[in-house]
Amino acid sequence: MAQTISKTKRYFRKGKARRVYNYYSCPCGGGQSCIVSRRRFGDWVHEDDVFRANNIPLRKNCYRSYSKEQFNVMKHFYPKC
Repeated sequence: MAQTISKTKRYFRKGKARRVYNYYSCPCGGGQSCIVSRRRFGDWVHEDDVFRANNIPLRKNCYRSYSKEQFNVMKHFYPKC
């Protein structure tokens, strides 16, 4: 049986099922292109390598826009944007 990944975790307390939301999930909902999901599973994220090489902080989730520093560094890899 395949396991599914959910945004919530279930636990039982005094016979009642309760759900606790995972606060580290991304607002996009996760998926194959989500940088938060990819980091969690140990998959490679290109922007992480670029930002770490230039000592720039990483984005927290997919919905955060690039800072000026991040945009200038990424502009070298995607010049037409």
